[in-house]
Amino acid sequence: MHSTTYLINGINNVGLTLVLSHGLNSSVNSPFLEKVTDGLSAHGFKVIRFEFPFMVEGRLNNEPVYVESTQSLESYWEKVVKELGNPEKLVIGGKSIAAFAATRVADRLGVRGVLGMGFPFVSPDPDLVLHFEHLKSMQTPTMIIQGCDDPLGPSSQVDDSVFSHTTTLHWLENSGHNFIPSPGSKRSHDENILDTMEWIAEFLDFLEQ
Repeated sequence: MHSTTYLINGINNVGLTLVLSHGLNSSVNSPFLEKVTDGLSAHGFKVIRFEFPFMVEGRLNNEPVYVESTQSLESYWEKVVKELGNPEKLVIGGKSIAAFAATRVADRLGVRGVLGMGFPFVSPDPDLVLHFEHLKSMQTPTMIIQGCDDPLGPSSQVDDSVFSHTTTLHWLENSGHNFIPSPGSKRSHDENILDTMEWIAEFLDFLEQ
């Protein structure tokens, strides 16, 4: 199987490690993930990023990425957690479809938590059917951070009823899928990222207690 390359930021301590991956047609070096990673590592958290191999191939070939099923992403999450070891010390997730796949395997792998940013409540690919029944029964502590105007899951279409009691949902007012402010918003992108980092830091601190 493809050898995983990891980008590691932050101190190497005995606390939790946040493991992140990206959405379709993006990368671990996207400005969004770079800002979140830099901010959290500056606060003393260890953050590890990786890419799904088929997404790398699509980007290198300058071709759009199509996903017929999340099974390949779920299998790769299993590989990553096995390689990193100590699942009870790992919080897994990231952006969009990577976070969705993480929710599918979290309970089975025994990770400490799941983080989703820009969660795809609406499939990013019309040929990809996403099933959400598992969200209602998840036992792993989970945090979802969502832009209210995200076309893949706006606040007008999503509420807490789709989740189990172990999930917390945070909304960023007047912001889209990458937390970029909507037209007319009085907030900046940096302010949205800062709120995101603060919520994540609080979540990680809570899980370490």
